[in-house]
This record gives sequence, C-alpha cells and structure tokens, in this order.
Amino acid sequence: MKILLVIDVQEKYLNYYDADLLPRINAKIAVANSAGDQVFYVRNIGIHGDNDSYALAKDLLIVSDHIYEKKFPSAFTNDSFVKELKIQNVTELEIIGVDGNICIKKTCMDAANAGYKVTLNLQCTAARNEMIFEKTLKELRNAGVIITSKSCYCINRWCSIANGLRSQPEIFIYQSIIQDSIEYFVPLSLIFTVK
Repeated sequence: MKILLVIDVQEKYLNYYDADLLPRINAKIAVANSAGDQVFYVRNIGIHGDNDSYALAKDLLIVSDHIYEKKFPSAFTNDSFVKELKIQNVTELEIIGVDGNICIKKTCMDAANAGYKVTLNLQCTAARNEMIFEKTLKELRNAGVIITSKSCYCINRWCSIANGLRSQPEIFIYQSIIQDSIEYFVPLSLIFTVK
C-alpha cells in the first residue's frame, strides 16, 4: 500500500517558502485522496513539546485523522507513526513538505533504510538553502530514494473556458515536459474548483 506523507506543513514555517507551495501541496493531497491513497501528516512540536506556534497551516487540506507529532527531524522517531505504517501494510511512501535539507531528508533516509520504496516529490517540497538541497538530493538518490518532478499542480486564478471567464480559482494537474531545454506545462485534468 502507498501513502502520501506530508511533513511539517505548519504555519510557523510557511513564510520561509514560495507562496505557491501550499496550493501545490493541497492539490497533491486532493489527487492522492481521490486516488484512494492514505494521507498521513507529521508535524514538528519542538524539543520542549507542543504549543500554538507549531500548529499545522490553517489552509492545509486535511483529509484524514492520521496526524502524528515529532520532536526530532525524522517522522520515524514517532513510534505510533511507525506502528501505523506496519498495521496499514504500507510498502511505499511519497513524501512532500518542508524542509528538504532537514526533516524531509532524515525521514526519506530512515524510510529507505527501513526498506520502504520512497519517492520525493520536488513539486511539493521546499528547502531554505537550494545549494545544500542539491547535495541532499544526491545523497537521497544514492540511498535509493526516487526523486520526481514530473507533475506540477498549479492554480489558475482566472480560467478561460468556452463560455467566458470563471471567477472561481480552479486547480489543474499539469504534466511537465522538457523539450530542447525548455520546460512546458501541459494541462491534464481539472482536480477541483476552489470555492
């Protein structure tokens, strides 16, 4: 069984990253949920424990009760999380969230070392330091983590349709195609309309 694992998408951290990150994450969650994949969330609560500043992002799409806490970078430091993976017979994890150089990296490494098939989706992952992140990606590839950026989830604020313009934002899934060193985004399907 495959799960989508959402790491540290918290109000406290989002200001450090591109404003489009959360909509891409929400779109990916919607796609996974509609495909029947379980979605697990893990949030950092700091070494001293939970407080209001460590809340999940208020606009994060929550589609399951699988919400776990951690005090250390890896999600695998939470025994309840590890136990639930075994109960659910999980064999594959697609990981998204922040930060690519710390919690994402450590969780990916621990998952790969535990024998899981691990995919890191770069369209829905961010890191504060891009230079270090390039080195992190090499380490993850060497550990057997699959790095993907094939699909992109975008919001079109004003969507042109046959009968004119719609005022509601819509989320589409796009396929990223690279040809002659130019990246093109081809719309594949409408995921949902944001009300």
